[in-house]
Amino acid sequence: MSFTVVIPVKNGEATLDRCLASIRESAAEAGLGDGRVEVVVVDNGSADRSAEIAEERGCRVLYVPAAEGVSVSRNTGARAGRGEVLVFTDSDVVINKRAFTSLHLALSDPELDGVVGTQDPRTPYSNYCSRFKNFWMAYSYRRLRGPVTLFYTTAAAIRRELFLELGGFDEAYRKPAVEDTAFGQRLGEVGARVEIRRGFQVDHLKEYTLLSLLGTDFQRSALLARLLLRRRSAAAPRKPGRRLNTTSVPVAVMAGVVLGTLSWALLAAALIAAKPALALGAAAGLLLCLLLHGGFIGFMARHGGAWFALRSIPLILVDLLWISAGLGWGVLSYWPGGREY
Repeated sequence: MSFTVVIPVKNGEATLDRCLASIRESAAEAGLGDGRVEVVVVDNGSADRSAEIAEERGCRVLYVPAAEGVSVSRNTGARAGRGEVLVFTDSDVVINKRAFTSLHLALSDPELDGVVGTQDPRTPYSNYCSRFKNFWMAYSYRRLRGPVTLFYTTAAAIRRELFLELGGFDEAYRKPAVEDTAFGQRLGEVGARVEIRRGFQVDHLKEYTLLSLLGTDFQRSALLARLLLRRRSAAAPRKPGRRLNTTSVPVAVMAGVVLGTLSWALLAAALIAAKPALALGAAAGLLLCLLLHGGFIGFMARHGGAWFALRSIPLILVDLLWISAGLGWGVLSYWPGGREY
């Protein structure tokens, strides 16, 4: 089996070398020599040494204009690739040594069309917000079992023929957003079989502050709302029994978002109207919301300690406000503003 690793990059010199080194080490660990793993780096208008670093590492380097964006970059690399399997990752990702061993073993099953990896719960960044976000990304994917209608471009692999047949990523997405979610839903529509493999594990070298964490969740929520509305209006054909709107977010957490929104609204009403009874109702709602997040809180306690999990409770409740606001903005801006993406 041969692989093409596609890496879009824009000013990624700080982490790209580590990313490429990890790919080489993992391929060697799997015994994949003789050109069976090629790396295609697609430069999207970098102003640093990203392209030079890739060339020094022996990668094929392609160029797309900065205005074209990340989806065009990934599709360009996929079309140029020669491997039977396309592996997508990012320039700030380090894959583990067993990744290619896991991929080769999984895709030796001809019935399996693609594989999605998971993030390592550990992160090189010690600050609180980076650890919180990393725990969430690890938890939301590691809990999944069986076939999924997901695609996660930080760590995902798919048979090249199928990817090209489906037309690749939606090129209307210029920045990394939910283009992988949209493609995962497309895979579900055609009945493709994609599964999670923990052996395909990566470390995402991405640092978060409180503002960037909340901003990311707001933006992603807005884009997910628009994606849902767009796909509903397109009336795409669906396979019986397939769950086409599946995301990595647990159903309990989705319910918690709705409940949290209502609870915060109720609390605001209680303060305005000076009604203690309403405030008690809001407090009860927020408490139930935390119970719905119990799986995630427990995951943080196991991997980060009880104190870290307890300190996360206020952030969970605040983050819910931003997620709800993002969903609302996505819906409100979709029809009047014509913002489909």
